Amino acid sequence: MRARVKARLAPAVTYTVREGDTLWSIAAAKLGAGSRFAEIKTLNGLKGDTLSVGQVLKLPKK
Repeated sequence: MRARVKARLAPAVTYTVREGDTLWSIAAAKLGAGSRFAEIKTLNGLKGDTLSVGQVLKLPKK
């Protein structure tokens, strides 16, 4: 018999962009260092630095 196994996925940490946000400011506030902005870009497949209000970004672990 085949046992049913459900994979449990850890909930993704996300952030919704607000007016005035930059990748640097989000990284500084949520990750503790603005210099980690490149991790946010990579994780979200962003080619540029432009963000849109309401855009939902995945954030890496602290």
